[in-house]
Amino acid sequence: MIILKDVLNKQQCLGFIDWAESLNFEDNSSKPIWERGNETLIIFEDQKLSDKIWEKVSNLLSAENNFGKANGLNDYFRLYRFLPGMTEQLPERAKYVRSPNETAVYTLIIFLNSKFEAAQITGQTIIPETGMALIFDNKEAPSFLLLTKGIKYELRSDVVYRR
Repeated sequence: MIILKDVLNKQQCLGFIDWAESLNFEDNSSKPIWERGNETLIIFEDQKLSDKIWEKVSNLLSAENNFGKANGLNDYFRLYRFLPGMTEQLPERAKYVRSPNETAVYTLIIFLNSKFEAAQITGQTIIPETGMALIFDNKEAPSFLLLTKGIKYELRSDVVYRR
């Protein structure tokens, strides 16, 4: 697992939270919003954000590995909101496929806030900070077991490799 602080600054993180809350995490014609079990999320596309974050994290990833060559982030972001009592699980899921030769290998999570309390993360203890990113293989996905206090917001994307 890779941990990187200050991938987004506090003002950028607050901007995402304010934007999502202005939609009240409710459906409108321009933004797909879902509730899946214990989580509410907004999915949106942002190439500029993808490029900006990639500039900050790409040097921490192997340029090439068994999956191919690192080739950027998925331009589709997921902005999650978790309320007290909700559990967050990051099950192994279908990988994002950009093209026949480009597949997501790792997940990127950016904490948009840190004023929440949750049970210990499975496998590794991490103290979230606003703007901090985690990059990990889906098979080694950390998971907050239970949000106990506050509201947790996070932004997720995927690291894409080209074969």
